[in-house]
Amino acid sequence: MVGLAMLTVRSCFRLSYSCRWTILGMYVIDMEELDRVEVRIGASEGHLLVAGERRSLPIGSTLRGGVFYWQAGPGFLGEYELVFGRPGAEPVRVRVVIHPKSYSSLRPQR
Repeated sequence: MVGLAMLTVRSCFRLSYSCRWTILGMYVIDMEELDRVEVRIGASEGHLLVAGERRSLPIGSTLRGGVFYWQAGPGFLGEYELVFGRPGAEPVRVRVVIHPKSYSSLRPQR
């Protein structure tokens, strides 16, 4: 596909991560509350879209050296639409979907 960004997603807490390109022209990343995601996107600027308005990137996130980092804190649930600008290229839209934190079942106490 022409014009797609090279996007690499990494999590500190999961072995695999769901990142997919949609027909709507955006990447979708699924993660859990309290998780940390690292997106290598080559962007020089980014913002959050809320009801069509540009806002600052979410609390707990940074954009440094073309890499977007986000440690999603407690209470960050739902969908977050982010837009990243890259020099000489089309903006890249990324929807981050944050699910409630899941915990493995505890072993019975003896």
